[in-house]
Amino acid sequence: MKTPISGTLNVNNQRDAVARPQPCFIVTAGGVARNGRWKELDGEFLLPTQVLASKFRGKFLAYLREGFKVLSPTGKVKAKDHALAAPGGMSVRRCLNLLNKLGRVKWHADIEPAYEHAHGVYKYVGRYLRRGPISEKRIVGYDGESVNIGYTHPEKHGQRTFSLRAEAFIRRILSHVPEKGTHVIRAYGLFHPNCRGKLDNARADLGQPPYEPLTQLPHAYELLMRMIPDWEGCLCPVCGSLLKTTQVYHRPHAPPLRMAA
Repeated sequence: MKTPISGTLNVNNQRDAVARPQPCFIVTAGGVARNGRWKELDGEFLLPTQVLASKFRGKFLAYLREGFKVLSPTGKVKAKDHALAAPGGMSVRRCLNLLNKLGRVKWHADIEPAYEHAHGVYKYVGRYLRRGPISEKRIVGYDGESVNIGYTHPEKHGQRTFSLRAEAFIRRILSHVPEKGTHVIRAYGLFHPNCRGKLDNARADLGQPPYEPLTQLPHAYELLMRMIPDWEGCLCPVCGSLLKTTQVYHRPHAPPLRMAA
């Protein structure tokens, strides 16, 4: 839904300067009132930053503490893969003490200002969720043992590249691959399938037609043009027509001479 006010939210620890994946949310700056009508946000932000950061800190640490317990909230013994284990060299007691210490540290919730339309929000989050953990352009070399990788911001490091052992590189890549069946995107509120009626009412208040789910997936080229309007990678450099794959040959079989061009 193209709401007039929308934004993204990133949550992290204020003292943590190491880049790592962070939970990201899209929140409409408004909602449906008790009378079923759409109500826009009165101020610039949906929630106070300090209140949200404190709430997230409490919930996050509480779930971690619950994970270290042997019993579930219903009193059943957890399976081994459902309980958290202490890292090497640490005990569970030490981990709990660390969580208590983190509970006294001020956390920061980074709330971006409102966008004029939701398209920019979904474009940003879509790239964040769907693209790979590292761009192929950053992999600049491999000597059989180590991978040479370019920094995204070399001006912050004093050098343009750094090296990783191949095993470490593969391990870091695989750490970004979700397990089979993992839901990396979840919908709540108006965007939940069970709230289709409320969503259509809100869209009507905003002068938009009812939501219609896609019955046929768009062509890959159409999606690329939506994201990058000036992209010409799939066009013929001579006539400008859309290039189409007619046949694929796999090594070591070479194409016939008559089709080589």
